[in-house]
Amino acid sequence: MYSEWTRKNLEDIRKKLPNRLLLPIILHADGVSIGMNKKANATPAMLNLGWYSKELYKQDYGKMVIGYIDRLTDITEKELISHLMDLKKGLGWSRCKSKIQRFKEKIFFIFWKKVLDKINSAP
Repeated sequence: MYSEWTRKNLEDIRKKLPNRLLLPIILHADGVSIGMNKKANATPAMLNLGWYSKELYKQDYGKMVIGYIDRLTDITEKELISHLMDLKKGLGWSRCKSKIQRFKEKIFFIFWKKVLDKINSAP
């Protein structure tokens, strides 16, 4: 919170609203395995408040789950590749595999774009 960017933005905020703060947030996602056999997988997307004391660090109200990113775990990669190869005749296994990886990355990035669009539109 000591960067030049932060200092300037905090000054701008306080000019308009003297009693306000610049509150950073930390967005992250981490895959977890749940259940007795650890066969259920999820990718929760989390938001943490980024500027608070050590006493508040371990409290739940500074952290929240904002959604889950689908990992397409209900279908195997082999099934996806076979399906894509059937649709796109002439594509090889490795090319299909890279296209599916790119598709999964797009799901991830589109999710975060929607989150950031909502944050940016907040008053």
